[in-house]
Amino acid sequence: MKRKVQKYWVSILGWNILMIAAGGWANDSWVVFNREVKPVLEEHCMECHAGEKRKGGFSMNTRESILAGSETDEVVVPGKPEQSLLMQLVRETDPEMRMPPEDKSPLTAREIEILEKWVAEGLVWPDGFALGREDYRAPTGFRQVEVPGSIESGHPIDHFLADYHKSGKVRMGAGVQRHRWIRKAWLDTIGLLPDRDQVESFVQSGSDQRADVADFILSRKEAYAAHWMSYWNDWLRNDYKGTGFIDGGRKQITGWLFGSLYSNKPYDQFVRELLTEHPGAEGFLHGIKWRGTVNDSQRREMQAAQSISQIFLGTNLKCASCHDSFVNSWKLKEAYAFASVFAEKNLELHRCDKPIGKFIEPAFLFPELGTIASEGSRSERLSSLAEIVTSPENGRLARTIVNRIWAHYFGRGLVSDVDDMDQVPFSQDLLDWLAIDLAQNGYDLKRTMRWILTSEAYNVVASSDVDGLFKGPVSKRMSAEQFLDALVSVTGMELETNDELMKVDGRGQGGQIQAISKALAESDSNPESRKRIPGSGLGKWIWNTDKAQASAPANQGFEAVKEFEISGDIGAAWLVATADNELKVFLNEKKAGETSEWTQPIRRNVMRQLQPGRNVIRIEARNGGAAPNPAGAYVSLQLQDASGEHMLSVVSDADWKVNPGTTLFALGGSGMGPWNLTESLEFPEEITAPQRIRASYLFADELTRAMGRPSREQIVTRRDPYATTLELLELTNGQTIDQLLKKGAALWMTDFSNSPHQAVNQLFYRGLARPASALEMSAAFEIVGATPTLEGIQDLMWVMIMLPEFQIID
Repeated sequence: MKRKVQKYWVSILGWNILMIAAGGWANDSWVVFNREVKPVLEEHCMECHAGEKRKGGFSMNTRESILAGSETDEVVVPGKPEQSLLMQLVRETDPEMRMPPEDKSPLTAREIEILEKWVAEGLVWPDGFALGREDYRAPTGFRQVEVPGSIESGHPIDHFLADYHKSGKVRMGAGVQRHRWIRKAWLDTIGLLPDRDQVESFVQSGSDQRADVADFILSRKEAYAAHWMSYWNDWLRNDYKGTGFIDGGRKQITGWLFGSLYSNKPYDQFVRELLTEHPGAEGFLHGIKWRGTVNDSQRREMQAAQSISQIFLGTNLKCASCHDSFVNSWKLKEAYAFASVFAEKNLELHRCDKPIGKFIEPAFLFPELGTIASEGSRSERLSSLAEIVTSPENGRLARTIVNRIWAHYFGRGLVSDVDDMDQVPFSQDLLDWLAIDLAQNGYDLKRTMRWILTSEAYNVVASSDVDGLFKGPVSKRMSAEQFLDALVSVTGMELETNDELMKVDGRGQGGQIQAISKALAESDSNPESRKRIPGSGLGKWIWNTDKAQASAPANQGFEAVKEFEISGDIGAAWLVATADNELKVFLNEKKAGETSEWTQPIRRNVMRQLQPGRNVIRIEARNGGAAPNPAGAYVSLQLQDASGEHMLSVVSDADWKVNPGTTLFALGGSGMGPWNLTESLEFPEEITAPQRIRASYLFADELTRAMGRPSREQIVTRRDPYATTLELLELTNGQTIDQLLKKGAALWMTDFSNSPHQAVNQLFYRGLARPASALEMSAAFEIVGATPTLEGIQDLMWVMIMLPEFQIID
């Protein structure tokens, strides 16, 4: 890092270490609550103010019940211990007035200090925690509600929230700047930074085009599917490789999932196919076959019961899988009855992993919705389960998913813990209305998203949510995948693929892009989405000596060039290339990829590196080894137009230009020996290439893991919203960022040399959806230098992607 960016780094470093992203709390606040605050409350308060007990009408079960106060008074004012009745009562010296009452031990000075700090910092309360849980279970059915006002005269979400704010005396924040709104709408919905022309059109328009922008974003089917793929992979434990992929012990659902999201499959059908092991979706119920001896609560049937109850019904069976639950009202026998639905025969009940000799018949968690016959086959029981879960009487299914969508857009759910729908929502009427609207309109999830995007509530400046009252969206960090896709957009680069992503190995790992490509080809006939790659038989293995496939001089190579013309709009451009032993490929003198292992071809979508008119592809090939050995190079560049029709093929053959005195020889077709790479080098007929490679398609790497991408061995419904030291190290010294910035700086060099002011503004538009201010322009030139350098451009991009304005969605 150059000295000139150090002063910018000082403030950025402090932000990354202390970053408060979602909820407004430092990373260890919940740890402090569990270690210090919770013991005080349990020791001195729970006996009279938890569970069913609420002396004086005051309950400390949840944060919401504390804020509700007693029958007559407000008890706690978050952030203001001096105005909080609670602190006055615990400090009271009169035994008849103090709390706890005179027959109990008073709080120590240290305990009072802990509570005072807790109130001063805003009443931190971990999601899902209840000091003394009330035995409450949300109704299973739908509850009909009326919009408080006319839909024709306003927005239903805003009507419901107006009543909420009026009753709670809460005021919404101010409207967000238009460029910030469009940026967060794009990131929240399709995970990408907005195009400059979209930003400028929206910002400069005198009328409100939010509905038009929402419709445009939601119509981006491939981008939408790629974005939501990350979340559903987390929720359904779908990963591309890792734990469990041994001897058929785990199975991907990648192609089915992408296709379902791409086509916006009705949510009830989506769930029904998962529960009935629809072809391609079997991996969900398949679960993970753990190696060695594991707890009985982790058997596959119990995994299925836990996953379905958590994701689709919003309740937790994990504790009840070993014994009667401590966190909710589920009993061990209820968990085993549900798990038996997925078994070939009734399961023997194990309590704390010890069998008790009692076998449990299958039953659904909510028997009022339907029963499952024990005598039926497993497939029959799964069909019965699917009908019950997706039945018109099951309101939990719709309420759970609209709550998850709400939490995604606003940073917190209508029910704060998205996995516990038996908590009281902050607006029961709004939750019920959204659920009914979803169910009555074909379970169209995009419809729910559109309601949110077009509401005034989503148009509000994000807050830190310190007091827990709904005032609009909560600031949240980009996900790991959003950050990587945004970094790619800023640098102008493309994410690279390899053979692992195109071909499933013997353990069922990898091959995710091939699965996604097949899903694209099968989804619909939209020509803008179907970019067919020509079939096999294109291209030749070449070298600068004849019969090189048998033997060629070691440590020798050649350069070769091919010029070609492009007329018309490009719909897709896919490069596949390799060499024995080393190959570098350049398009218009910008590196398009390289490989030093002939079994791992370059596979990249290179559309952005091409241009209308004249183009040049250049290769540098070299043979390795210490003695003569086989050598060859292979290149295939396939272009389609915007309608999906084949446009142009640029392939390796003996006609490429080389230095004077050098001759190229065509050795043979793509499948020739000794390489035999037909499947790796060519695409089968009818395979459709994604328009761009997204971070959600790739394996996790050091950067995405550091930024919170989980291993997906367990269900993850909310990623950690806080920065970590590991992330800080990766953002400053990580290889992924360093390589993208270096390559991106080379792409930007021409723009900065020709028109530096315009280049800075273009960079700001890409990253922040706005032009640079005068102060930022001055700072940018201080970093880049009077005469732009590659290192200076790299530093400028790095400073931008470290900004809170870049990494925070608000």
